[in-house]
Amino acid sequence: MIFVKTDDLKEGMRLAKPIYNRNGVMLYDRNSKLTTQGINSIRNFELIGIFVLEPAEPLPPMTAEDIEFERFQTVAVFSLRDNLKLVLEKNNSRDLLKLANTILENYGSKRSKLQFVQNLRSKQDYVYRHTLNVAILCGLIAGAMELPKREKLDVIMAGLLHDVGKLLLPKEVLDHVDNLSQEEEVILAKCKEEAYNTMLTDYDMSPNSRIMVAQFTKLEQGGDLPNNAMRGTRILSVAEVYDFITAIKMGDEEAMSSVQAIKYLKKHEDEFGADVLEGLMSAIQVLVPGVCVTMSNGARGLVIEENKEDIMRPIVLDFNSHRVYNLADPDTFAEVQIQDVMKTMDNRYVMDHSLLEEYSGKLSYKRRNESYA
Repeated sequence: MIFVKTDDLKEGMRLAKPIYNRNGVMLYDRNSKLTTQGINSIRNFELIGIFVLEPAEPLPPMTAEDIEFERFQTVAVFSLRDNLKLVLEKNNSRDLLKLANTILENYGSKRSKLQFVQNLRSKQDYVYRHTLNVAILCGLIAGAMELPKREKLDVIMAGLLHDVGKLLLPKEVLDHVDNLSQEEEVILAKCKEEAYNTMLTDYDMSPNSRIMVAQFTKLEQGGDLPNNAMRGTRILSVAEVYDFITAIKMGDEEAMSSVQAIKYLKKHEDEFGADVLEGLMSAIQVLVPGVCVTMSNGARGLVIEENKEDIMRPIVLDFNSHRVYNLADPDTFAEVQIQDVMKTMDNRYVMDHSLLEEYSGKLSYKRRNESYA
């Protein structure tokens, strides 16, 4: 599965993920081949791009839970958009609280790991989809940590409101909100302060949610997490970073894989807290059976057994040598580690056609000369 920008879509490409409308009705199913009409529809949605299957890639399995998660993301983002506009108009967010409770009900309990897949984004809904994902991740992490219900709801609500200030940015700035200049960062800081003052009039937002948003905003503006930072603030910070670095960007910056993201977060474990990172790794699928990976020794392999104690040290089957690496073993781990998930499922050699034509021409010329000799 690869991400292809909208301008690069071609007829015959197969969809890797379904596409829904705002009511949750499926418009295009997985494995559907793109037509000219379908490409025009995607362009009308103003999506940055879509995920497609590679030519040799079989359709990966999706559980009913995976399908429902993608549908929920699509439907919920429209509800979020309407309600955040009300927040900025200084109206109470009663429906926003309902959305927070829905996320709590669906994702706020200790459960089997969720395949947290990035959703499709357009310039118009980029902030909303990011915000929704952060709130869902907050619920997943808080659920895995088995926090009290009230605390889980507070951090989910903080996730829904932590980025509302971006919606006050001028459109020309909002269109590249994931890559702001220093001057634009100053504008954003003022917008966030204005949005936070607006939230103070919202009586459905708990004091703890407000504190989490305030602490996170200070952190985002270059400060460090204080020692007395609320646990919910640390959860919000991890959810924000994870979604941002794994999301498809509007510019040319490449998104990190889930493996790269976990490695990055673990490097900052002292800042975020080992308990919160453990909550994230206990809530989402990263290196589970069926995932194809590249190894530090250059080998490619298949994860055949997850390591629940340390997800970065599973059991891997080498495709070429058929050797089984048990990365939980210290000696084996000292020899080889997981480098990343495989970027492509198509292992066929990619031929350089210009080079082929060059050598074919030389060969034909040589044969012609030999025939005249």
